[in-house]
Amino acid sequence: MAHSLEGVYLIPQCIAFVAGKGGVLKTTAATQTAGLAAAGGWSVLLVDLDPQGNAMFDLGYRSDGGAGLADALMRGTPLRPASDRRDGLAYVAGGPALDELAPHLALHPEAIHALHNALEPIADAYDLIVVDAPPRELALRRMILTAAHYLVVPSGVDRASRVGLADAAASVTEIRQATNPDLDVLGVFAGPVGANSHQIRSRVVTRLGDLIDDHDLVLGTVVRYAPLIAEECRERGLLVGEYADAASRAQPWYEAIKTGSETYSRAAEGLAADWQLLVDEILARFVKLQEPS
Repeated sequence: MAHSLEGVYLIPQCIAFVAGKGGVLKTTAATQTAGLAAAGGWSVLLVDLDPQGNAMFDLGYRSDGGAGLADALMRGTPLRPASDRRDGLAYVAGGPALDELAPHLALHPEAIHALHNALEPIADAYDLIVVDAPPRELALRRMILTAAHYLVVPSGVDRASRVGLADAAASVTEIRQATNPDLDVLGVFAGPVGANSHQIRSRVVTRLGDLIDDHDLVLGTVVRYAPLIAEECRERGLLVGEYADAASRAQPWYEAIKTGSETYSRAAEGLAADWQLLVDEILARFVKLQEPS
């Protein structure tokens, strides 16, 4: 149950996906986690708090451009999640209407609790609440981390990613000191990586652990670089596993071209396996930390 105690506002089953830079699979990780958890029988709410609103492409839902979410956060109107795409998965769309939030938060410091206040009345209906955070908007990030219990951070291992990791770490330290001492980093993962070699992937995991100076926080699964499949999934509004299942049932491409049917890449199976393994790791850590101590 969501709670506020001694000025701390927290949604216990809330995981925020936060990155200090773009291009590291933040939104895809959020949507894959939400979608695969729902497919596994969980009751899940996805909240897209990114003004880019890209979660709608991953999941194939209609978006109001973030207008309903912006109203809830700035004016206190009730959140009304939609649930018309997948069993067990409700969503609140993001989009450009959320650009209004940063100036609102600057004028109303108490609005740092707005996400908690919006989620608290409906939180008990869900086993898991996933929040996709914007990559660079710090005011929105502070509001999100004030309400979240857990944090997942995707990252590359290049020099720019070091800056992004430092940026995310600074936000965690700030929020723990100011508004949410119970904020817990669930894990950091690497991706995408343009190689399928187990040895190369292992080196990437090790290097990421070296970067953050904490190998225990690094998730062991590395997601492969497959931009064409990712783009096809977004064009169809399918999760990677859903796309791979459709590909396994589809006609071979040369037959599909003759009949005018949709063509699918048979190479999606490996990418789907990566995501399933990564989400399994995330949810296993979540379940373990949710157990009473």
